[in-house]
Amino acid sequence: MDSTVLTVKAKYMGPSKKGPAMPGILTMSETRFKWVPADASVSGPLDVEFSVIKAHFFSKGKKALLNLSKGADAKAEGFVFEYDDFKDRDACRDHVAKILGKQNSAGGGVPAAATAGQAAKPNVPMTPGAQSDQFDLAEMERRLKLLQTDSELQKLHSQLVMGQVLSEAEFWSARKHMLDEDPTRGPKQKTGLKTAMLADVRPLTDGRTNKVTFNLTPEIIHQIFTEKPAVHRAFLLNVPTKMSDVDFWTKYCRAEYLYRTKNQAAAAAEAADDEDLAVFTAEDDIIQSEARRKIRKVDPSLDMAADVGDDYTHLPGHGIYRDGTKEDVEYNTGAKVRSIMNDINRHAAVVLEGRPLDGLSGAEDTATVAHALALAQQAQAVSEKAEDAEQKRLERLRSMTVNEDLMGPQEAPHVPLCIQDPRKYFDSQAAGVAGDAGPAAPTSSDPAEALDFFHEQMAAWKKNGLQDSSFMAPAVALKVMTDLTREISGTKFTLGRTAEKNVLDSLPKPVKDDLLQQSAVVHELLRHFWVCYPLTSKILLEKANRLKEAMSQIYTRLQNTKESASAELRHQISQLVQPMFQALDAAFTHYEEDTQRRATKTAQKQAPGQVNGSNVPKLVAV
Repeated sequence: MDSTVLTVKAKYMGPSKKGPAMPGILTMSETRFKWVPADASVSGPLDVEFSVIKAHFFSKGKKALLNLSKGADAKAEGFVFEYDDFKDRDACRDHVAKILGKQNSAGGGVPAAATAGQAAKPNVPMTPGAQSDQFDLAEMERRLKLLQTDSELQKLHSQLVMGQVLSEAEFWSARKHMLDEDPTRGPKQKTGLKTAMLADVRPLTDGRTNKVTFNLTPEIIHQIFTEKPAVHRAFLLNVPTKMSDVDFWTKYCRAEYLYRTKNQAAAAAEAADDEDLAVFTAEDDIIQSEARRKIRKVDPSLDMAADVGDDYTHLPGHGIYRDGTKEDVEYNTGAKVRSIMNDINRHAAVVLEGRPLDGLSGAEDTATVAHALALAQQAQAVSEKAEDAEQKRLERLRSMTVNEDLMGPQEAPHVPLCIQDPRKYFDSQAAGVAGDAGPAAPTSSDPAEALDFFHEQMAAWKKNGLQDSSFMAPAVALKVMTDLTREISGTKFTLGRTAEKNVLDSLPKPVKDDLLQQSAVVHELLRHFWVCYPLTSKILLEKANRLKEAMSQIYTRLQNTKESASAELRHQISQLVQPMFQALDAAFTHYEEDTQRRATKTAQKQAPGQVNGSNVPKLVAV
């Protein structure tokens, strides 16, 4: 079954652009295109094979029109479509051009495309340098964006492609990785949570009706679910089975209002009467369990719990001012222990961890956000359970409590020696010792015997001299020593104070930029030139000829650059262009040898007397 390549909205105007525009859906595949009207009572659907389409034409005016013609002329009968924007029209145009291009290569010269008002000319020869490059609109946009961001690549493209040395396909064939690395195609960066705390969301108070209004946006609700897991759990359990969404947030805002007013007695009384409200005033057990789980992952040697009593908040004159009033740090037994420090720490932890959901926080449906957040937290909990946290904690504690002063000396690592044939090993060692020349060394520790051995060695050296070839001549040794001393003494005072000499950086910026551009062109031409070989087709031969002419021009340009340079820069420029000259000379030599070899083969085929024919001499009897 033929798969659909693209689907767009298009208005069918009939065989000419003067007909009424009927909206519908246009789908195209590799072999056919279909159009289904939005209103079946207006017109019937279309199902046409591309084999009946001979050419296509598109408009350049205000309307995005595409004419799929059955003939080579724009006035021939066809199918005219009008698109809402030019992007959809261009995508369909490129797809049709690709299909017609395949038909042309299989069946002969049939026109592929022309602008409206122009008749396509059949059987137009196409040179390899100007061959048609079929690519979609998205790839063309990536190419243009890459050229706009890379000025050096833009110059190279302008010189080679616009100069008709290379085609678009040849130029981009080796740069597909640059198009794939386009950062705009990758996943976008996720938006994190705002640093603003929930304390900054202040309620609106109406003095006439004594009514307090909280404005909870989807962003704030998502932040509440993330920072207060108990509220998130209560929402999943109670909404919509026990209460509505509005009733739930009304109770939550009521609990927050009592907390802001520091009315603990009223909060305790209402929590006793309403069990649903008690969820918001009670201590969050999920946060406590999460804190204990995180503490087990940190360095066990850093016990923060030991410093809990090292504070002065319980002394008179200490406290935290919030909303114009001092934060009360004394709570009744069993009451909710919550302060501004807890809120700041919890909010900071949530912001640093990042947004667990991306794209759902702005949803209007609160239940969707709540359930999606629950699934994300469940997946995270499963992955954390898979890790052996307790075992890792014990290993980390063991490594942190190791005292090197109380540890014994560690043995140096060694490789055990394994001798498979001891007799062969020791015999070879004894043979090496027995082969030494000169007097045998003393085996005892007698000083007189060692002194006699030393005298014998000195007498042998005075008589025979030092005949070992490994010793260097005194004059050569002195010269090497002098050179090393001079080099080391010079490096001692210049190392770290002067940068390494770079010939390219010593040139003026215009000359440097010109040489870099010419080097890039030479590299590109040589790469395409060597890819052409062996010349197995006429297209490769014509491409090699074009590249050879372009390399000749750049060779002349390099020579002019070197000759026109000033006297103080000519030597540096010669050093830089010399490798380019060598690479180009190698390419020219290969080109000439290959041309001569092909000419020799052609001459041998055309030489008389080599094959049967009219030029073969006949033997005549005398």
